[in-house]
Amino acid sequence: MVGSEGRTIGEYTDDRGIHAIVKVRLIKEASILARRINVDVHKGVVTLYGRVRSESERRRAKELVVAVKGVTKVEDRLLVRP
Repeated sequence: MVGSEGRTIGEYTDDRGIHAIVKVRLIKEASILARRINVDVHKGVVTLYGRVRSESERRRAKELVVAVKGVTKVEDRLLVRP
């Protein structure tokens, strides 16, 4: 187990890889201001939080995350604030 997080070393490594891929995909997407979106990953569950400018930006962010291999669930805590 890694720390008190209840993850094995393999799960921790997988989560770090998912995190990196998600951030890169958000940054590369022109319709998304990635610096306003924070990403947490725990055992394949990705939590997005922060601010987006519109519902379409929110939907696109979730679409990009769902497509990442290893993601088991997306928790959307994004706030729409232009």
